[in-house]
Amino acid sequence: MCNILFFVIDTLRYDCVAEKKPPGLKTPAFDRLRERSITFEHAYTNSYPTIPCRKDMVYGTYGDPFNRWHPMDINKRTFPRVLFENGYCTQLIHDTPHLVNGGMAFDYFFNAWTFLRGAEVDRPIITKKWTFPDNWAPDPAYDAWGKADESLIERGHYMATYLQSNAHRKNEGDWNCRRLFDAASLFLEDNAGRDNFFLWVDCFDPHEPWDSPEEYVKMYLPEGNGKIDPRLLFGGVGSGDTMTEEIKRVKRALYMAKLSFVDRQLGKVLDTLERTGLAENTVVVLTADHGTNLADRPGLGFGKRRLPQQYEARIPLLISAPWLKPHVRKDITAPQDIYATILGLAGVECNMSSSQDLLKGPSKREYAVTAWGPIDVGKDTAPQQQLFSVLNCEWCLSVAADNASCALYAIGGNDEVAAANPGVVAELKEAGIALLVERGMPGDVAAWLRGGGVGFAPEWPAPTDYLSRGFGGTEYAHSYEGWREYWCRNYLREPKKTMN
Repeated sequence: MCNILFFVIDTLRYDCVAEKKPPGLKTPAFDRLRERSITFEHAYTNSYPTIPCRKDMVYGTYGDPFNRWHPMDINKRTFPRVLFENGYCTQLIHDTPHLVNGGMAFDYFFNAWTFLRGAEVDRPIITKKWTFPDNWAPDPAYDAWGKADESLIERGHYMATYLQSNAHRKNEGDWNCRRLFDAASLFLEDNAGRDNFFLWVDCFDPHEPWDSPEEYVKMYLPEGNGKIDPRLLFGGVGSGDTMTEEIKRVKRALYMAKLSFVDRQLGKVLDTLERTGLAENTVVVLTADHGTNLADRPGLGFGKRRLPQQYEARIPLLISAPWLKPHVRKDITAPQDIYATILGLAGVECNMSSSQDLLKGPSKREYAVTAWGPIDVGKDTAPQQQLFSVLNCEWCLSVAADNASCALYAIGGNDEVAAANPGVVAELKEAGIALLVERGMPGDVAAWLRGGGVGFAPEWPAPTDYLSRGFGGTEYAHSYEGWREYWCRNYLREPKKTMN
């Protein structure tokens, strides 16, 4: 039996952890862990984004076709529960509000859980008062995009909750990211004598907003004083043709600053492992739920999009232990494989056919398919609409029924090349359809996709009715009666009412 330390880092791009990183990025702790790890170069998220991907991990199964943003099904067996049944003490430490917001019940599967408040979508105490944190300062250069005042709250409802969560933040020790990793280090110190713990550390950073202490901002914007104009975080400064190269440079710098902030905290936990002697008997696994876009090509912009492509879908996966020889793996893996791999590390047998123990041999996967599920297809769905993406080690294809509307990019490339590679488009599209048929896609939907978007029967259902057919809708039966997604209801769309 060994201890297992599992990090899930939200919105972490694969290339930021890879040996070949973006120029100038400073992440010594990630480098240190990668150099000790088995590195999986082609780990791809399936269900997307935050909650759906974590369901893939803990369930070890596929949704139909993708796990949805619904509360956890507490009747399903998760690998933390299986670990507990086999003698493990299981602990969740997180600052990712989604895990417990809106009745998600992610905490249900652990012996104990600790939530550190302060991230973007946290819902703190209601107050009429708000003020900008000390590390924010309006810059006249951005006045063309609106005033840096209360109107920011009106333009972005996340701003209100973020300000409420961070109203009294004064130094680095007050930031949720710092407190998260400090709590993880304290757990390790308090449990240094154990040889049977499973610790899941779920870090919301470097998710938006890319707001970091001044020290880290100055690492990448040395010409400034480390202060951040809040319009860069919430005000929509620059979009489309208005996003200048200077704005892109600054926003990329803010993402890298947040990543270096996370890296510093991760390094402290790795130090704690060494100092307590736990490193000799602890496996460290690190992954992400998805990546993000950093204006990597014209028109792409920043952040994640509804349909993930390579910069969202490709995620890091590192596994480190003293008895594992560091090397690079080029086979395709999925978040579902976390289930069998961690049980295998614990010496527990797994008979989940959709999950592979990655330490027992090469992956059997040839392709990955990803989308923000479910795939809602109805009689009004345009053949030109891209519905899901298919990836292998070389390509990422966003699939539409109409082949001419598919988008193809080489992994690591930014040129759209579908027209020049019709054979690749046909191969990846058919592979994706076949995988979805295995997961329950109705034959008439597959025929419509294969036929270029023709062949709807008169009784073809509308998207809302389509879910009742079982392709994308089964999990709804496991949600609470009357439950619906909480974005509009609980994250108030009228922030002024939040303040009064």
